[in-house]
Amino acid sequence: MHRYLTCLLAAVAAILPCASAAQQSGYTAPITVPGWEGGAVDGNDDGSADFCQIATPTDRGGTLLALWTDRGLALAFIEPAWALDTESPQDMTLSVGTWSRSVTTLPNNPTTLVLLVGEVPALIDQLKTAPGLRAEGAPGPFDVRLDNGRSAFDQLEDCYLVNVAGLPPKYAVGNRRTRTAKWVRYKAPRKVDDCVEYTDNLITFDFPVGGGEITAFERRFDIAKKGTVLSCMHTASSSEFIRGHFDGGDGGAFEIEYFRISESGKKTRKLLAGQLWADGHGTATNPASPGDTVYELTFKPF
Repeated sequence: MHRYLTCLLAAVAAILPCASAAQQSGYTAPITVPGWEGGAVDGNDDGSADFCQIATPTDRGGTLLALWTDRGLALAFIEPAWALDTESPQDMTLSVGTWSRSVTTLPNNPTTLVLLVGEVPALIDQLKTAPGLRAEGAPGPFDVRLDNGRSAFDQLEDCYLVNVAGLPPKYAVGNRRTRTAKWVRYKAPRKVDDCVEYTDNLITFDFPVGGGEITAFERRFDIAKKGTVLSCMHTASSSEFIRGHFDGGDGGAFEIEYFRISESGKKTRKLLAGQLWADGHGTATNPASPGDTVYELTFKPF
């Protein structure tokens, strides 16, 4: 695609790592997101990846290039029609969603401006969620659509963590994202004969969408008929989490082991197992009682 030179960013007095970028066929771990192309780059031709990059076109026929390096995120704006003075910093206003700042960039060459973002969570979050980016000021305004931005920038960071930093895939951004699954059955208190009846049942837990350990599990079971006569029964229990695991992905299986604790304090070991789908729904049952209740879980789609 594009090949880079070493980038000196005087505004932050830091050297951007060598950006001798690969051609499209040279990515060692391609990133495939609609509207973007990129992957891991072996800039030194030594057989190991040095950084990761993604690219998407601007409205003027140029390219926005995002690189993830050991200094975090850098953005490069490439416009073949530019004739920039490489000795003169360029002031511009960069706006992405709700994030907007005046920034100073240094031309890398007559057709390329480079901005070292580093670790700026607010900007990185907007690059993932905003519909577009706008840059105003010298050498002229331009816009970039950020279609599929979350997937593109998540994969960019994952590419660096796994292929450059050498971390196991479980540490990737996509695998760290969590959802909270929940099933609730609640009936407000009401008077029935000499009793007051209500129902307060809950299952909730957090899970990583890419697979891994389940956390923050709670199982509450409280059905009551409160009153002064023996027919007004009360059944309640709480839970103590033991462990849980989700296999990850669309339709992945999960299993949770916990203690059910009665009002008297008695502990009974229980299992809850089922599947979770990317569209935001899941099911759970007690494997020891196949004919038991099927709990319909809901959560934010992933």
